[in-house]
Amino acid sequence: MKPARRWGIAMQGCEPYFVETIVQTYLEMKKTEPFRYIEIGIAEGYTAAAVAETLRLITNHWKIFAVDISGGWSFNWELFKENIEQYGSQISWSLDGSPRALRAYVPKANLIFIDGNHSRESVITDFEEAHKILAVNGRLIFHDSDAQSQGKDTEHLPKGIEVRKTLEELGLLFDQHPKYMRFLDFPGNGNGRGMFITKKLED
Repeated sequence: MKPARRWGIAMQGCEPYFVETIVQTYLEMKKTEPFRYIEIGIAEGYTAAAVAETLRLITNHWKIFAVDISGGWSFNWELFKENIEQYGSQISWSLDGSPRALRAYVPKANLIFIDGNHSRESVITDFEEAHKILAVNGRLIFHDSDAQSQGKDTEHLPKGIEVRKTLEELGLLFDQHPKYMRFLDFPGNGNGRGMFITKKLED
């Protein structure tokens, strides 16, 4: 299945793997509930809208919950509203930041895209909170996980991006976490900005 439309910041090359992950996750989920996708770090809303278009191709029953913070370095409220307005109540959002928003989230999610603050502390916190609400057989996607991206974005992060070493510390990178199985480690399209995907095996 080809990507449905434009995707968001630095997603070039990741799109077909993202779509494949959506489809594989849908095939393995219980169909008694809607497919629920959470996005942490929504920027201009292009990726959330692309996921919505992909979900429209495979099911009528889906919900998206988008999370960011007011004043986030890539967050653009006007573009976000423009990109998601056609989907109505199927896309909801919170600007309370990921820890608070995820703690308040009640239903189980099937797919969570972690693309917020890429510091070690934030990646750990986002993983811990995401784990609590991710359904078994659901997937976590971490953006900017490739080796080439590490240490970048020091204008926003004192140590730059720390996603990859944090994934290793959490036991996810090399399949050492007992509750997760590595699904994909994509290095990007030559310019970095890859993504890492892991599948939840048990609560």
